[in-house]
Amino acid sequence: MAHSGHWVRYSSRFCITSLTAAAALLAGAVPSTNAAATDLAPRPAVDVTGFSTGWSNPWAISFLPDGRSALVTENESARVYRLRDNGSRTLIGKVPKVAVLQPGDAAKGGLLGVAPSPTWDGRKDKQVFFMHTTATGSRVVRMNYDGKSLSGYRVVLGGLKRGSNHHGGKIAFGPDKYLYVATGEATHARLAQDKSSLNGKILRITKSGKAAPGNPFGNRVYSYGHRNPQGLAWDRKGRLWSVEIGQEAKDELNLIKPGANYGWPGCEGVCATKGMTDPKVTWDHTTAPAQVAVVGDDLYVSSLRGYQLWRVPITAALQGKGDSARTKVFSGYALRALAKVPGRNELWLGTARGANGDRILRVRVGEAVGQRAQGAPGTGRPARTAPRPNDDMTRHVQRSAAVDGGAPAGAKTLSKGWHTPWGISFLPNGRTALVTERLSYQVYRLDRNGTRKWVGEVPYTVPEPYDEGAGGLLGVAPSPTWDGRKDKQVFFMHTTKSETRVVRMDYDGTSLRNYKPILTGIRRGGDHNGGRIAFGPDKYLYVTTGEALQPRLAQDKSSLNGKILRITKSGKAAPGNPFGNRVHSYGHRNPQGLAWDGKGRLWSVEIGQQTHDELNLIKRGANYGWPSCEGVCSVKGMTGPKATFSPEKGVPAQLAVVRNVLYVSSLRGQRLWRVPIDGAGGRLGKKTAFYPGTYGRLRAIAKVPGANELWVGTSDLGYGNDKILRVPIR
Repeated sequence: MAHSGHWVRYSSRFCITSLTAAAALLAGAVPSTNAAATDLAPRPAVDVTGFSTGWSNPWAISFLPDGRSALVTENESARVYRLRDNGSRTLIGKVPKVAVLQPGDAAKGGLLGVAPSPTWDGRKDKQVFFMHTTATGSRVVRMNYDGKSLSGYRVVLGGLKRGSNHHGGKIAFGPDKYLYVATGEATHARLAQDKSSLNGKILRITKSGKAAPGNPFGNRVYSYGHRNPQGLAWDRKGRLWSVEIGQEAKDELNLIKPGANYGWPGCEGVCATKGMTDPKVTWDHTTAPAQVAVVGDDLYVSSLRGYQLWRVPITAALQGKGDSARTKVFSGYALRALAKVPGRNELWLGTARGANGDRILRVRVGEAVGQRAQGAPGTGRPARTAPRPNDDMTRHVQRSAAVDGGAPAGAKTLSKGWHTPWGISFLPNGRTALVTERLSYQVYRLDRNGTRKWVGEVPYTVPEPYDEGAGGLLGVAPSPTWDGRKDKQVFFMHTTKSETRVVRMDYDGTSLRNYKPILTGIRRGGDHNGGRIAFGPDKYLYVTTGEALQPRLAQDKSSLNGKILRITKSGKAAPGNPFGNRVHSYGHRNPQGLAWDGKGRLWSVEIGQQTHDELNLIKRGANYGWPSCEGVCSVKGMTGPKATFSPEKGVPAQLAVVRNVLYVSSLRGQRLWRVPIDGAGGRLGKKTAFYPGTYGRLRAIAKVPGANELWVGTSDLGYGNDKILRVPIR
């Protein structure tokens, strides 16, 4: 993906020290043609992670007082979600009576801001406030949230006019515990100067909707002369800042003072009219600033038309130098919802109006993001957050995890009632995964909220009469461009009565059909059938095959067994394979895991015979030694593993990568292994075991797209007794 004349490799985590197409990379979008090509002004580094996917135009993010999770509103669907720090989300309800004037254009209305009561605890205080449009007006309402679901609905502020646009919408409790409400002039410009009108204002009200004590005009109005203010944020000295979308000339960042007149419709941008207040920063109207947040001594502003996240030093803004001091942090996608994470130098930032769905990004800011330096408040450096402890971690591991990329922070059941899940593979939208059951040869769709739906079965699958540990329905891999319409292709690997094969089926989002083998002739045995398939960064399909209890096949480069294969979607040899056939690497006994790290390197785990199981860094054309070697190999021309496991603690099944750390599920060992990648040469750090014996045999594993989270399946616990676990990485 190109940007500014350079090619950038996608990674689930990366550090940016100058303007990049970060948001475009995370969203899978082409950078906006409106984005500047270069920006050499100095700025703090930023670290951007695709955090949570599958959203539909998130409008507002507001943290609950505990600081561990936030409420997020979706503009047109009127849904409200609770989003947690690990990227998981739960639908908690919908706000009733929401009306969008023109569906499809999010600027026209719908569910807008959200603000939990400052003393919300879900018990004594359950109050959460929302702003939304109805068919005839705009209003602020109060609902109850007990930590599980929304209930009740009470209007606390009505009488706001709505128009075809300019509804404001941001609400937030200030340091004084009163509720501030940004209202647009609803395309009735004259209302902005009318101090008896609620429109074109920033209001300050009590929880019951009355005028807050001390308001400058004795009513609800705090400031006036606004066109379409949408952002509200307080800095460390308690000063209120707001961003405002202009008409044709200028957009504004304003320092809000009680009783001040910000000029609309007499002024747009800098104002020479007596008694009217100038903005501290302006942009050309190609920006459309949406919301604002404060980190340290900087303001961060999301923008819709500008496709940018901006940084504005507060000192420069106060000195009238904001226009020259403002810098672009990154660009490439329409951005709106924005909130600072309590206690951390981190922002949660939502994309807007994405053609393929939206996502929420985690943006860490600071001078030393790349080094993960611990920062003090106001330094602009990122604060280090240690993972939460669990019963398998020592304090030493916790400290190292913060540097190496996190560690498991407790596992919770996502879904129950499974029968030996073998493969988990996410669809490209990142919202749902396909899961295969080995012995039933059924395929299910599993959503992030834990609901599952049967989508079909893979015919001709025969796990019997061979040993139960061997055959059946194994891996699954959706096409990288699957959308259920133009591309419906999903690939499976399974055993039949006489062979192992890779097949292609169509999945339209509802059910599977149209079975077609694309690679046949792989021998099957009573064991050692491999089975993992995955599309690599190069868009070719990688296939792990075991030697089917015939060790000599592993060294035979003309055989499909005991290999990692690399093929096209039609089953042919992929271009560039080292031997001119389908073989990518050879000398394998029973490889079952495949995963690529942030540098595009391929890793695999392999079950040994009696002495050592292996974790291998896979290189094109390399010979991994079986049957001559098991574990460390001194035979010339053969490649040794990067790490080994003893069988009683291993029998590694599959693996995944999260933040430069390999996670390996194990069957006999009944644990999840954490193995950090240490250095550009592929060296590995110390292995650490999590959950030994807690959940039984572990096999299926997958990283959740856009989140620091794993889904891990138990295996062979009996019919209906297996489960899929959600494991956050912190």
